[in-house]
Amino acid sequence: MMGNAPSPKPVDLNAIIFDVQKIFNTVFGERITLETRLDPKLGLVRADGRAMEALLMNLFIRARDASAPGSELVVATSNLDLDSSAAAGMNVEPGRYARLEFAVDRDLDLGSIRALIEQLHGAVQIQSSPHQRMTVTIALPRA
Repeated sequence: MMGNAPSPKPVDLNAIIFDVQKIFNTVFGERITLETRLDPKLGLVRADGRAMEALLMNLFIRARDASAPGSELVVATSNLDLDSSAAAGMNVEPGRYARLEFAVDRDLDLGSIRALIEQLHGAVQIQSSPHQRMTVTIALPRA
């Protein structure tokens, strides 16, 4: 799915995360714990639902493969309003976004994920330092 051009439309990111979480917990739950902190007031995002499912599953699998047994992957969502200064720092247009943030124990290769987010006019920021959790923040345009 990630190789096809996305067909953006309004989608509920929290619902997609919830659906992928059920699959992830069933298949991979014994190795890594997935904790979600989803904002119930999260606005709809302009994205391709199937591409987002594939992106999240890809992300969760990479996190599982990079983490020691018993590790925790934390996924959070929130609304994000970017003014011109903040938007310039993320290399996107100012406006309303949904933030998808996840933290894992080890660095992940996010090349294909970054490409899809950019196709959706979103942005990815990565914070990582030695011996610290890697935090990835994805900003997706709200519908």
